[in-house]
This record gives sequence, structure tokens and C-alpha cells, in this order.
Amino acid sequence: MHSPDLGYVVIKKDGLARPFFIPLPGPEKSAPS
Repeated sequence: MHSPDLGYVVIKKDGLARPFFIPLPGPEKSAPS
């Protein structure tokens, strides 16, 4: 499951789905540090 609109992708690591936020050129550049 991934949302290109929000730049949200889920990467499976060690059998666990971990949500990662990718900084995309948009009006709202808010990425969790």
C-alpha cells in the first residue's frame, strides 16, 4: 500500500511493515524527523 499523493510508502523489513515518509515537492513539506 502506497500513496504517491502524500509520499507515503510502506516498506517491509524483517517481515514488519514500516511506514516511511518520502519528502516530495509540494505545498506541505512536513516530514517527521
